[in-house]
Amino acid sequence: MTGPTPPTPTPSVSDKPLLTIAIPTYNRSRFLRQLLDSLRRDLEGESRVELIVSDNASPDETPSLVAEFQGLGMRIRSIRNEVNIGPDGNFLQCFNLARGKYFWIIGDDDVVAPGAIPALLDHCNSAEYDMLYLSQFPIKEPLTTIERKQISNAVVIRDARSYARRVHVFFTFISANIVNRDAVLAANHPSFDRLLGTNLGQLAWIFAALDNFHSGLFIHDTLLGARNNVAGGYQLFEVFGPKLKAIAEDRIRSRSVREVILNGTLRKFFPGFALKYKLATIPFSEDISPTARLTPAFRGNIQYWVFLYPVLVLPFVLAAGWYITCRSLDRCVCRLTRWSDAARRRFSAGRN
Repeated sequence: MTGPTPPTPTPSVSDKPLLTIAIPTYNRSRFLRQLLDSLRRDLEGESRVELIVSDNASPDETPSLVAEFQGLGMRIRSIRNEVNIGPDGNFLQCFNLARGKYFWIIGDDDVVAPGAIPALLDHCNSAEYDMLYLSQFPIKEPLTTIERKQISNAVVIRDARSYARRVHVFFTFISANIVNRDAVLAANHPSFDRLLGTNLGQLAWIFAALDNFHSGLFIHDTLLGARNNVAGGYQLFEVFGPKLKAIAEDRIRSRSVREVILNGTLRKFFPGFALKYKLATIPFSEDISPTARLTPAFRGNIQYWVFLYPVLVLPFVLAAGWYITCRSLDRCVCRLTRWSDAARRRFSAGRN
């Protein structure tokens, strides 16, 4: 495999940045321009942040675009691979080259709200977190001026199961998850290389942080703009079904934490996509039916049979009705779970 070209020399940042922002990109210069433009003002004179752009041998004008923003004063560590090493390889390359205490990959088609970075830096500087999660707002085209944001609604969570219940399948969303890279490197974890080619390579360090979790920050404020689409090019039901299950079982020691992630995926993520699959409103690349993919992996999980399987096999109108009913049921389950967790914490506090 041909390695990356040497990073472009840039003005130095502090010896140890507080945060590395890494943007792995391939052939999407139009979106990359929007992202870099959304970051530029907040990064002016900000020595606590290292910015990496890792170009996976894009055939478009990505190199000249990066040079354009460097010319505007952005301190970009520019890396260009001689050949395309795949998305997982590019993600891992970014992690390995990062120097910051905290590590944040941002997808090249997302944007960051003005004010988000200073607010995040203040939180990272004032407390020690293993992970931070950013809520999102949908990007509407054409992209207009984005409202400036602050962090006014964030919850500190000190229990991995509670944190996983809020995030579940969205641990896979690279742009929404910031990890404490120093803590990950200091912990025992399986080799990151083993996830290359899974389309879930980012879970190597995300699940390492979760498996050694002490404290996390869940940010309800919508600091991140995300495009509401599925890029395609892989088998969604395979990746977010059997593959996600296998990776969670391999990398998360707590069975209850694994169950929370997988149950959230079955209840909150897959049913909506199953309806879109029926209507073919988003691109899928499936060689066998979703039930053939999912049933062997989840046949022992009641959540699969209640929340997802009927949506997959019923005619669309009935499936949509079942989906709406289950959404209401899920809200009830969530309320009961929160009540149970609160009661358990009160009981534990009373015993102590």
